[in-house]
Amino acid sequence: MHQHTRQDVDQPMFLTVMDVINVLIKGRGIILGSLFVCLALGGLYLAIAEKRYTATSKILIDPRSVDPLSNQSTATGVALIADSLYVDSEIEILRSRALLRKAAIRLNVPEDPEYSQGGLLDAARSAIANLLTFGGGPELTEEERARVVTESRITKFTQDVTIRRVNSSYVIAIDVDGSTPGKAADSANAVADVYLGNTLESQYEISRRNNLWLQQRLEELKRSVRLADEAVERYRSENRLTTSEGESIVDQTLADLNSQLLVAQANVTTAESKYEQLQAVLNGGNPDAVVEDVLDNPVITRLRTEYADAQRRSAEILARSGPQHQAYINAERRATQIRELIVNEIKRFATSYKSSWDLALAQETEIRAKIDAAEKLKQNESEKSIKLRELQGVAESQRGLYQAMLTTFNQNAQRTSIPTSDARLVEPALQPLSPSSPKKLLTIALALLVGSTAGVGLSFLREGVRRAVRDVESGEQLTGADFAGALPSLNVDGNRPTAKRVREALSTVEGASEKDIAAAVLALFQTTSKKLWSNGQNQVAEVMRAAQMTFQLRQGKTGQSKHGRVIGVASAAPGEGKTMSAELLAASLAMTGWRTLLIDADYRKGELTGRLGLSKIASDWPPFTVVPGAKDSFDFVPSQTREHLNDLLTRLIGG
Repeated sequence: MHQHTRQDVDQPMFLTVMDVINVLIKGRGIILGSLFVCLALGGLYLAIAEKRYTATSKILIDPRSVDPLSNQSTATGVALIADSLYVDSEIEILRSRALLRKAAIRLNVPEDPEYSQGGLLDAARSAIANLLTFGGGPELTEEERARVVTESRITKFTQDVTIRRVNSSYVIAIDVDGSTPGKAADSANAVADVYLGNTLESQYEISRRNNLWLQQRLEELKRSVRLADEAVERYRSENRLTTSEGESIVDQTLADLNSQLLVAQANVTTAESKYEQLQAVLNGGNPDAVVEDVLDNPVITRLRTEYADAQRRSAEILARSGPQHQAYINAERRATQIRELIVNEIKRFATSYKSSWDLALAQETEIRAKIDAAEKLKQNESEKSIKLRELQGVAESQRGLYQAMLTTFNQNAQRTSIPTSDARLVEPALQPLSPSSPKKLLTIALALLVGSTAGVGLSFLREGVRRAVRDVESGEQLTGADFAGALPSLNVDGNRPTAKRVREALSTVEGASEKDIAAAVLALFQTTSKKLWSNGQNQVAEVMRAAQMTFQLRQGKTGQSKHGRVIGVASAAPGEGKTMSAELLAASLAMTGWRTLLIDADYRKGELTGRLGLSKIASDWPPFTVVPGAKDSFDFVPSQTREHLNDLLTRLIGG
């Protein structure tokens, strides 16, 4: 029991380190017991849990894969490989049900007993599904039922497969759980093998479709090239734009005429030079100064020889006979005749040269005329050649596209026969040496953590930090009141006659009212309280006297109250003894001469009222009905409603 003498009970209380240590020391048994229970449960789980093994195979998505036909890096996903989205896409392909279904079929999962046995969770799901559908739905055929069973087992297999990316690399890890190490390794390798095979198949299918498209495109380009060539030839034929060795006939004719013109000009120059030389010789009267062509003439050569011989004889005769000699005169006449023959022969050559010169000039003029005509023809042809070159450009472009497409088709055809993949197996799955589930260390650690946490929590809950009172210090700290004493555990009601039997005995008394019977029952109950208080050696009497002295001191300090004082007795939880404490305290005050009224303020349960058997009849009494007690004891007011109780306390306090 406490009285407020030091501080307000509403003052906040803080938890110190020593408080925590004290709680842990007091609750060490709970903590150790909780640890033991959790460790036992963890050990039981490790003993009965199904052992699962995890095997891992690793696949590399290599962006530098080489095409064996082109000796160049393949262009497959070049833009995406630089980004992690490409690897993420491959991970989603590995997670796809279609790929995992192929692996499950290869491993014969639908016939595997491991996947045919459903657990409790599967049974619960099936039961819930049946409840939600109310057992309705169409009846399944045997084939449909078998397909549903197969798909459910494949679903269980997919749940055992985990696909993850190794850090930020291009390596993808395939983790597969199995009931045995061998089954886990086989499953992981099967998933990897199916993925690699699926990649090759997809590459082959892509190449095959490309080939079909390329074939169609090649046929279209072939027709386009043929039509373009036909258009070129048709235009050339219609406009007579024939060519030879890549040049048009007009260009070739102009080239030939220009060559002929050069020759004609050279002939004119040569003939003119020879004619002018001979003309100069004739004009100079010196037949000895002749050109080279004249000297090469055998007639002139013979005449010049004869002319030289005639001059030599004339000179000899002149020297021997003198100028008047007939022989000299005959010799001179012969020399003169020969000279005239030479001059006549030279004139004949001059006439021939003049004819050659005129012929060369005529040829030059004729060639120039032909060149002018060819130039006009070329100008007309050039205008038509523009359209021809356009048609030829279109034809060449179509032919280039056709050749490029044909090269691509040949390469793709070879690639189809040798499919390549940018993924390869870098680490096949090996049989694991130890199970991956259940994890022993993790289970033990969790058991220790949960056990210690639960033990500490239960310890603090038991101590009721900030609320429960387990010792004097915590009580004074919580309430801010001085300690008056501690009551022992009492079993007073065990020595009392029940109110029912007392009331049955008194009801036989003639003329006894309900209030008289209630007073008699109260007096009988007060007898036990008096016996406890009158024995000065027991702990109850000592505590009551200490509490009474405290009240009297407080009464002396505050002065005599005009309307009396109200003492409330309460507890933090039911069953702690507040009703018995209030009854003993009222008996103690009454026996020392205080006029005491005990009020049952529990308007919900009315425990003291129930002990006296007044719960039913007191509700019909007027408010503030007082049941008188014995001469030297307290009076009693049964439990009231909340409103009546507030009015009664207000009147007693005088407020």
